[in-house]
Amino acid sequence: MKTKFIKNGFTLAEMMVCLAVLSIIATILIPAIMQVKPAKNKILFKKAYYLSEKIVTELINDEDLYATKLGKEGFDETEPAAADSSISGNTKFCKLFASKINTVEEVPNCTANNIAFTSSDGIEWIMPITDFATEDGKIKVDVNGSEKKPNCMFNKTDPEKCSDPDIFEIFVKKDGKMYVEDEKAKEYLKSNDTIKR
Repeated sequence: MKTKFIKNGFTLAEMMVCLAVLSIIATILIPAIMQVKPAKNKILFKKAYYLSEKIVTELINDEDLYATKLGKEGFDETEPAAADSSISGNTKFCKLFASKINTVEEVPNCTANNIAFTSSDGIEWIMPITDFATEDGKIKVDVNGSEKKPNCMFNKTDPEKCSDPDIFEIFVKKDGKMYVEDEKAKEYLKSNDTIKR
């Protein structure tokens, strides 16, 4: 009795058809996959905003730091903090804010229009140097650091100029309320998704 061996397998033509179908699928899917990526600047801005919100709330509600006295209530009270008498004046908010955040620098640089400190996640913070009496404080954050591009803010009149901004402004009122004016920042704060489409 003779045994017959049956050879099972794919022919060369079948393999070529399979590879052709896979390459067509890859051609269609790779561009779509490349477009779906985390919006890093958006995520870092939301993190900076919510961190600011938390710290501002802690500061405004701490009677040892911002006591109500002499008709002043809130961040316009620039007398020395009870915990440290050297923290007072226009730099009081900056120094107290920096003490509540993990920073790379040991001592914040609380001077006008300069980077006060860099947080451990790489966000650069420019803090308001003000007594909050006449104007709202403006916290400016560069979410990816000044050395990385694009280093721009959203421009409402020319949105194409900076479509993925990395610099944002967060305004703080003397009573602790916060707001943003930038349309892109408002959009980022309203959205719940973390994927760029």
